[in-house]
Amino acid sequence: MNTDTTTKTDEKKAFSLPRGCTSPIDAQGFLVRCLNDPAFALVLLDEFESSIAQRIDEITLLSVSDDLQNMAEVAHSLKGAAAIVGAEEVRALATDIENAGRVEDPARLPHLIKNLRGEIQTCMNAIPHLRLQLQHM
Repeated sequence: MNTDTTTKTDEKKAFSLPRGCTSPIDAQGFLVRCLNDPAFALVLLDEFESSIAQRIDEITLLSVSDDLQNMAEVAHSLKGAAAIVGAEEVRALATDIENAGRVEDPARLPHLIKNLRGEIQTCMNAIPHLRLQLQHM
């Protein structure tokens, strides 16, 4: 028996979603980045979940205060956290916000921040399902 095949099959079962649903988080990639350690993945997922609302609020506050360089730093931090958990859309939007801050282009920020808030909410809605699956691995 090929244990690699068994492991991949088991992981696919663990990260199955209800029919017609897609996840904003790449669970397979996230688990690989966590060295296939579900306990470690849960710690990182909890950290992401507990900090994400504060980061978007901070980005919003800094953008309306025209503190674009510090806003870019917070967006950079969010980008890294999103990349670790596999929240690709959050990562991409955080990158765009970071770049807009670095070049001091505030005109794009309201639209980008609005989209980021929506994508963060989508991720937040997916986290309980992912957490449950990680807990049962």
